Amino acid sequence: MRQNIEQREVRIGERIKTRRRVLGMSVSELAKLVAVSPQQILKYENGTNRVSASRLFCIANVLCVTLDYFKETTGRDESTTGFAPLDRETVEAIKLLAEIPPEHKGAVLKLLRSLTTSRKQKPKSIAA
Repeated sequence: MRQNIEQREVRIGERIKTRRRVLGMSVSELAKLVAVSPQQILKYENGTNRVSASRLFCIANVLCVTLDYFKETTGRDESTTGFAPLDRETVEAIKLLAEIPPEHKGAVLKLLRSLTTSRKQKPKSIAA
């Protein structure tokens, strides 16, 4: 049973590392966003240290995945399960948003909403 637990920790660590790399995120960047040391992230990724449930939830949020992403696979294509694919520009935008001072986040969020809302609206027709 202990071997199964250790294998699960290694598997979770591999999934963390894989997703972090897909997002183009460094160990230091992930560590900063999760509020742990880079060394701790490496220990998680190598399966040396167990990831607590609360920490795994935090990591999942930062990596834009569900907790299901860390479950054992069932033969499905792993590259498309547990998370929505993000392109590099979206990942960069997320990183930049994390750096915005709190007093400006509301204005940036309002701008983003207006850009996505205007894109979704259909153009008004001009009556002839």
